[in-house]
Amino acid sequence: MRHRSTPPLPDYGSVEYWDNRYIEAGNQASFEWFFPYKDVQGSLESYLRPDKSLERVLVLGCGTSALGADLRKSGFHHITCVDFSGAAIR
Repeated sequence: MRHRSTPPLPDYGSVEYWDNRYIEAGNQASFEWFFPYKDVQGSLESYLRPDKSLERVLVLGCGTSALGADLRKSGFHHITCVDFSGAAIR
């Protein structure tokens, strides 16, 4: 039985990969890898203090996700979004 060779996986750990990905996407408004915040909002917020404005949130690898903006609209005040791709942040 012959095995088909699979194409190599993208180098997800490379800044160059992510910069190119975001540059190629152009002005795409946002991209969510798994699901929008509204899909997990109830579950997540059940673990937090009632006054969300006191919570500090760090979003690692934010890319072009709308998560930071959605958290802000939901009442969080201290949100830091970081990504190692400068193209994503611009």
